[in-house]
Amino acid sequence: MSAYTAAFERGGGSHPTVAVNVTGPAPACDLYAALTVPPTFIVDPCQLQRLHETGRLGDVAAADEPPSLSVSGDTDLEAPAWKTGPAKVLVRLEASGSTRRTARRDEPWRVHRVPLHLRYQPPTATQPGKAQATETSAQLELPEPVLFWACSAPGTSLVEEAGPACDLATRERFPQFANSTLYCLPSDSGTQQSRDRLMVRAPVGNLAHLALVETVTSISVWLSFAYLAYVAVRTRAGGNVSPGKASGTRFKAA
Repeated sequence: MSAYTAAFERGGGSHPTVAVNVTGPAPACDLYAALTVPPTFIVDPCQLQRLHETGRLGDVAAADEPPSLSVSGDTDLEAPAWKTGPAKVLVRLEASGSTRRTARRDEPWRVHRVPLHLRYQPPTATQPGKAQATETSAQLELPEPVLFWACSAPGTSLVEEAGPACDLATRERFPQFANSTLYCLPSDSGTQQSRDRLMVRAPVGNLAHLALVETVTSISVWLSFAYLAYVAVRTRAGGNVSPGKASGTRFKAA
């Protein structure tokens, strides 16, 4: 039976990447991954589309097939976490008959990577009884993706290879597959280990530092403005100097 694990790769920092590892037999069906991305993360539709079209994220659909990548929901790239909503990603990871699969069971036959980005998180506030807020980071969790095989025709052998049929709630989430039978891949979701793999820490601001940050920012802006004004005036004044004086060369009368 097919199965999968999902985890953030190490070293992603503010740009974490979800790695989806699929193991087990691969039936003659299309493999899809559905991600529900909370407001604490950013989904860049252009980045995903570019990776998809170049073969680095899933299999691109042919001209006569439905789109193999869709991104919906809030995809604002600049808004902070408290001013956005969730986003959804649906991507075809493998097409039926893909030559990239291996026939060996219980071994990963491909690792699929979905890049995300962290939003600005709400700043921490001073807590009662404390001189100032001490938290400098927040723990963010990504819901585990849903992976399923979309098969054009049901079959008893598919249950053994692909896994159990998806429940009604999952099927209703994807009405575009009304003419297909969906088989959900099992994972170790629900365990503490699986939740830890999809958690990252994001830096947060401290409201106790707000006055200092605003003061330093204002000083930096005014100093930069003064320097630019000084350079502009000096450059303009230098343009009125004759070439001889500008170069420091003295000319003698003949």
